[in-house]
Amino acid sequence: MPSISELTANRRAFLGVSLVGSALGSACGSAHSSEPMPLGARQPLPTVAQKPPDVLKSTPTTEILKTGILWTQDLVIPLPDFQITRDAFYITPEIIALTNSQGHAMGVRIADGKGWKYDEDPLFVYGADSNGVYGFRQDRRLIAVDAKVGQKKWSVVFPSGNQANVRLPFVVCKDTIHPTLQFAQQFLALGISKDTGSVLWQQVGQIIGGTSFTVIIDGTSGIEAANGKKKWQVDAHDQFATGRNRRIADNTLFYKNSNDSPVAALDLDSGTQLWINRVKNDGIVLATSNAVCLTFQTGIAKRGLILVEAKSGNTIRQSNEFPFEDFVGEKNEWFVWTNSSTGTTSFTNTANGYAVTNDDLRLNMLTGTIKNVLVGAFMDPRGQSYLYGVDITAKNADRKWRLPIERSNYPPAIVNGKVLVSSSAGLQVIDGASGKVLEQVALRGAVSRMTSLNNIALIQTGNPGQLGTLSAIKL
Repeated sequence: MPSISELTANRRAFLGVSLVGSALGSACGSAHSSEPMPLGARQPLPTVAQKPPDVLKSTPTTEILKTGILWTQDLVIPLPDFQITRDAFYITPEIIALTNSQGHAMGVRIADGKGWKYDEDPLFVYGADSNGVYGFRQDRRLIAVDAKVGQKKWSVVFPSGNQANVRLPFVVCKDTIHPTLQFAQQFLALGISKDTGSVLWQQVGQIIGGTSFTVIIDGTSGIEAANGKKKWQVDAHDQFATGRNRRIADNTLFYKNSNDSPVAALDLDSGTQLWINRVKNDGIVLATSNAVCLTFQTGIAKRGLILVEAKSGNTIRQSNEFPFEDFVGEKNEWFVWTNSSTGTTSFTNTANGYAVTNDDLRLNMLTGTIKNVLVGAFMDPRGQSYLYGVDITAKNADRKWRLPIERSNYPPAIVNGKVLVSSSAGLQVIDGASGKVLEQVALRGAVSRMTSLNNIALIQTGNPGQLGTLSAIKL
């Protein structure tokens, strides 16, 4: 292992995790799929010319659903480290791995809340899979714990490791794990065997993601996870432009080599260029498994929007004047944006290019789809907030229902066909087809994260650095 003096390359941290898109972990088993919002940050809300028209009546009817909290565990949400925060918990098919309020790693069975606690050392979890839970001690010793029984498998001591910071993402591949250590402005990428803890390779650079067999370093090269050999490399004529124009989704790297270059797609495992689109653009702002979102300058303080199909590289739609602050998001093949001045919301299907507009609707949060109903919210910073169900098959994308909700910085989520909305009383469970409130679930503290596995919702409450909870709710 090199000492700090051996890390002679003066490299800039020009590529942050947040610039890589939101699908890093889905393709490679990364323990951290995207960089969380820094402490104190808030989602931008568009300037509102007027409140949403009061056309539809609210539907606050409550029905009995008999939703049950299966179990609740206390946990402390980690504080940000250089504006990067570890996840409070990591999900495998059988367990949830977390660091409890005493700073010890735990494995909690999703089905019943029972499991194990690793008492030998305080251990902060950075990743997990079916075979192991991986974490760092305060002195940066890396430890692997058996995921089923909680016994130590191996540990690795890095030279001068106590002077390093651990950078995210912590990538978990098929047979290897890959942390990045930061010494001042130097980055060291590592390949470590899951079975033995042996350090298989090391390179100067920052890992930004990967697949089951490939690790991506600095957004410019693909490395064989098992041996560290370079599989492919793309040019980077302009480091700053490169950092802003690297997105990963569905085992594909979408990239530009400079501000003026076209956008291209590359297969992460083989290094094969899949397509190149020469449409004039200023940069990549979002990429999903369905589409790539580009912008271009159209005038003073004005930008245009271009949607490119992710598989073929064909241009789906181009809008010549688009205020990007009104872009709502992408879910289930639908790109959505709202014109806050006119009160209209447009929906474009990235699979077939179908577009529809509702002239009497504003959204600033997108939740997802339940059959033919798209669910989204308008969080009003000065008045009443609403949750909407929109019929995306209708000619004018008609609203099916509207429900008043409390304003929240955490977006609603869909689990097992039901919509979950955070409230001061805990959690509202809402029928996505009708907008009816099915049940109120009491929780301890404000919701800070929601995710799911099959028909079980996993709800985290609390703020970074404070005691919170993790609850499993069967829906």
